[in-house]
Amino acid sequence: MALGALLAASAFEVSPRQEGGFQGGFVENLDDLSAALNEKSMIDALRSGTPMNFSFEADSRLHEVRDSVMSFAFDGDEAVRLEATRALCGRLASQMDGRNKNCLLLTSLHAMSSDAAKEVIIWMFPYDRVIQRSGQHVQLQDAFSLTSGLRKAASFAGMNLKSGFLTGKALDHQSSNVDQRVATFWISGFLGAELQVQSREGTALAAKLFRAANKALAGDEKSQEQLVAGITSLRNRADRPWTIENIGEQLLPPGPAREAFAAAAGFGPETHAPFSLDVDQFDERIKFRVFKLENGITVSSPFVEVGKNVQVKESADGATLYAQGKIRGETIRSTS
Repeated sequence: MALGALLAASAFEVSPRQEGGFQGGFVENLDDLSAALNEKSMIDALRSGTPMNFSFEADSRLHEVRDSVMSFAFDGDEAVRLEATRALCGRLASQMDGRNKNCLLLTSLHAMSSDAAKEVIIWMFPYDRVIQRSGQHVQLQDAFSLTSGLRKAASFAGMNLKSGFLTGKALDHQSSNVDQRVATFWISGFLGAELQVQSREGTALAAKLFRAANKALAGDEKSQEQLVAGITSLRNRADRPWTIENIGEQLLPPGPAREAFAAAAGFGPETHAPFSLDVDQFDERIKFRVFKLENGITVSSPFVEVGKNVQVKESADGATLYAQGKIRGETIRSTS
């Protein structure tokens, strides 16, 4: 969905730990800026951002970022709008450190189909050095790259109501960065928000992490069995919301299994976001449970059949596998 008409925009340069004195103001050439922001790659990235909601104190609707965004959207006084964007600059600077470079914080205001609704987008563009040529004169200058340099953005839309601008979408092109401090300061630090993970995304992530942990523990059968026990517990307790962090801490015992799961998960904000487990989707993604027997036989079973047509019975001598079902096909293959 394209952006609505660009009504106003401000841009300020922000340095790590800067306290006031932000250089910038309102953007005058709105037509040129609108064309740049409406590049397909920019819009596609923004609209596919991760849903989020502001984190409020108990029984409070006060939030520095939300208040600034709503002032920019609905207060027609230019001085108030500039003060709101300077507040955003100060908050961003306080979250930046030596690992962050100077950036351009751009705030844009867009019309929506309803005259009472507005959309505000906060864009963060990185500092760069460019070579500018004019005839025979060549100079190295400072600049901020827009269309090729978008790293982070956040979009909020709604009306000027108590229930407005409570949620939005966050874009963070550094979310897979090894340095999780760099990857998460935008959403939880600067925006003061938490991710909303939908059931489908959360379920897919949980299954992916279990598979990754199982692969990392190849050869450690005891820890792999603990992962299987964790999977079973998660499926049996799908009636409550889970976070990735909760799964690791509550369903896996201390030791290699929990450590492998945590290592695969990392420390991004998505690990703290609650979601509802879709058991059918989870089973589809977990796929099969493989049993290796002492006699050299390997049995591969859909996970959902374990406990039904595939039974594992414990005894003093160890666990024994029992399986039954009609033969639907037979193949011969080499083990080499």
